[in-house]
Amino acid sequence: MNQSLGYLAAILAMVIYALTTILTRLAADRVQSDIGLIVVTTVAVVSSFAAQLFLVVIGWTLSIFNLSAVLAFSASGFFSAYLGRWLLFESVVRLGPSRASAFLTSVPLFTGFFGWVILEEHLSLNDWFA
Repeated sequence: MNQSLGYLAAILAMVIYALTTILTRLAADRVQSDIGLIVVTTVAVVSSFAAQLFLVVIGWTLSIFNLSAVLAFSASGFFSAYLGRWLLFESVVRLGPSRASAFLTSVPLFTGFFGWVILEEHLSLNDWFA
């Protein structure tokens, strides 16, 4: 069950990222990318807080506090929500959505490579073919 929810979340993330790319191009003509980045980052932080609050309300709480996990998620947020989006916005504005999305399709390749090198994760033969 958890694995299928993981696949569903990954597919949903891809769809949302595709919509983000298109909306970024539409918004780039109307507002500076710096202001857009602030808006997007604020929405990401507020929606993440709301999602966490919802999980607490329904009774799904963390069992222990882990400082290294909090720091890792904070670094992830900086690189993804801030730096990654800024680079995405700039590439969409400068290259257009179709060219910028060509670079975005390489994200799974880099994710797999860093997972292999840094986390020492390995893919099965079926995973490679998928």
